[in-house]
Amino acid sequence: MKKNTYKAIGLMSGTSCDGIDMVYCSFHFDKQWSYKILKAKMVDYSPEWIRKLRNAIHLSEEELTQFHMDI
Repeated sequence: MKKNTYKAIGLMSGTSCDGIDMVYCSFHFDKQWSYKILKAKMVDYSPEWIRKLRNAIHLSEEELTQFHMDI
């Protein structure tokens, strides 16, 4: 039996470095797909994280790996 309803969480941090956008959605298929946003929230980065994100381009491979774990 094929499922026709799915729930998913989406996360995105864009190039503005202002925060993380989060959404919890329900997708339903009945001849075509439809969706409903169940909850959405944006969490601001602290000034320290904004600085770290903007400087991440200068990190070495090892530092970038650690940065990935930290965030």
